[in-house]
Amino acid sequence: MQQPRVVSMLGWKPPLEGWVKLNTDGASKDGRISRCDGIVRDSGGHWLGGFAKYLGACNAFVAELWG
Repeated sequence: MQQPRVVSMLGWKPPLEGWVKLNTDGASKDGRISRCDGIVRDSGGHWLGGFAKYLGACNAFVAELWG
């Protein structure tokens, strides 16, 4: 007998009222092409600002630290 498939919806959760949330990410491909980016949103989910940066050659760990 096959187990039923469980699907979980993952998504952004807003900060508490009066707070903002900064979400960041970094990525690297073969340690040669790396980037980081981030976005700031308020408790209503409204975009307040963001950034994106090309990092050049570095590993994924360093890209995540920049992000």
